[in-house]
Amino acid sequence: MGGISISLCMIVKDEEESLPTCLAAVRELVDEMIIIDTGSISVWYYMDMIMTYIIKGR
Repeated sequence: MGGISISLCMIVKDEEESLPTCLAAVRELVDEMIIIDTGSISVWYYMDMIMTYIIKGR
């Protein structure tokens, strides 16, 4: 069996200015990031940013 893993789960809306700083602050502390957007105007910006984090990894 593996060890304990930690997931970051966030519900956000229109947080494109603060989300990058927030995710960068916890990047080394969590094993996965789950971001749920609740109807942001700039949802494609989020997806591009989140995919960048996934591709780069920890």
